[in-house]
Amino acid sequence: MHLRIISGRLGGRLLHLKDGGWACFRPTAQRVREAVSESIKARIAGARVADLCAGSGAFGFEMLSRGAQSVDFVEKDRARAQALQTNARLLGVDTCCTVHCIDIRRFLLSPRHQRYNIVFYDPPYDDEALAQNVPDIVKLCAGDGVVIFEHAKGRGAPEVLRALEGCAVSSRIYGDTEIAYISHAV
Repeated sequence: MHLRIISGRLGGRLLHLKDGGWACFRPTAQRVREAVSESIKARIAGARVADLCAGSGAFGFEMLSRGAQSVDFVEKDRARAQALQTNARLLGVDTCCTVHCIDIRRFLLSPRHQRYNIVFYDPPYDDEALAQNVPDIVKLCAGDGVVIFEHAKGRGAPEVLRALEGCAVSSRIYGDTEIAYISHAV
């Protein structure tokens, strides 16, 4: 299985994914990655990015390709985390990537992370309970940062998004995928 980086200095390069253990893998569709990247393009240059539940890391690598300063990948699956490290090395961006092989809750509770300009959160669609992490994920953002929360259209997330205090939320739908953009209200 291969995924292609869409644009930027790494545009056209492939992310190599090992065949074993990826059966339930659902990477963000290329057209959704392109639309999201275009919608936040003014924020990317020099950004500190977190790619949570990273999977292939396609979003984080796309951000690096388009000018982000650094990416922290958070992926609890050991094989996927190793693939992220391998792809970072093959793409020549390993010096600006950190791979955290850790559960999302443990990452959120750890004191070592920084504030991010862009946080991409794409938990498995079949685990609606993971939407409950969104309020804590918003706390990872710098004052002008944005959380991009990808989820199944109309499932589980709307209640969590409505309950966010002090945040501005907008959504866009792409087929069965809904993207919520969350930022601190000004």
